[in-house]
Amino acid sequence: KTVYLNIPVSSEVPHTFEGFVKQQMRWCYGMTRVFFDNIKPLLFSRKFTLRQKGMITFSTLGYASAPVVIAMTFFGMMGWFTGEPNLIYWNDVADFFVKMLYTSGFLIIGILALYREQRHREFPQLLLGSISISFVLLMFNTVAFVKAVFNLPLVWHRTPKSANKFVRT
Repeated sequence: KTVYLNIPVSSEVPHTFEGFVKQQMRWCYGMTRVFFDNIKPLLFSRKFTLRQKGMITFSTLGYASAPVVIAMTFFGMMGWFTGEPNLIYWNDVADFFVKMLYTSGFLIIGILALYREQRHREFPQLLLGSISISFVLLMFNTVAFVKAVFNLPLVWHRTPKSANKFVRT
């Protein structure tokens, strides 16, 4: 059973955009390396069921989607220039919006949260921020994923967080 409480709590999140991106890259690199460093015991061990092996593979290789999305975006855009020009029909527009709805869970939750807080006028900023951050993370996570796959070093940084200024080094 899940219970949601409306209680504000403090948290330790990166307090700069650069820190956020570096944190995401570390997570991407680390999860991918976990898979490749343990691929033999993971896939050939009898300690895990097939379902467990699938879930571990899915959760550790989830960042593989970043280079796939970049490739799909690139080749899709290339189709605009190399494909045959076609008329756009209402069915195509409806199909686009249905696919957008399928893949926009974050935006839908964001819209609901803005509506709940009576801040629905901030939707354009939510949309622009979501799209721009998505592309930035795709690029940086693709770099981290490729480095992890080929076991290349990733430069590690301490993520700046607001409470770090109180820590003595």
